[in-house]
Amino acid sequence: MTMKKTLLLVLCVFGLYLSATPNDDSFSAGFPRERIMNLLTNKDVCWAGEYPGLVPYLSPNAEAILRTRDSATAQTLKGWLTDPNRFVVAHVLLTLSGERGQYQVSASEWNTLRVRITDKGDGQYDLAQMKTLQQEWMTPKEVSPPSQH
Repeated sequence: MTMKKTLLLVLCVFGLYLSATPNDDSFSAGFPRERIMNLLTNKDVCWAGEYPGLVPYLSPNAEAILRTRDSATAQTLKGWLTDPNRFVVAHVLLTLSGERGQYQVSASEWNTLRVRITDKGDGQYDLAQMKTLQQEWMTPKEVSPPSQH
């Protein structure tokens, strides 16, 4: 990784940390889960282009939701796929929850989400892909167990 990419990644992660409200210990501080969910937006996902492809980095609040997810959270996130300000964070959290198993990544696509990374590490997204993501998550998909050797 080049020095410029490393610096951008550090700035991106630091920016996510500073922008997290209330804070990383939100649940232990007594903030209701719903309040933290309501704070999440696409800005809670920062991107880096690494080998073998795009890598999302989550804000502390998004990480907290991922760590404590349940079926109600999954349903809420699926509903966010129709919101231009939340469809990315919803797709990333649903994917990272492991609900669908393995997924593909490349230099420009992460589990069917096309991402263009800005100089600041922010992602730019074509809203036209929202429909595809909605269909993907609303259609039941069988997850194959890992092969046994």
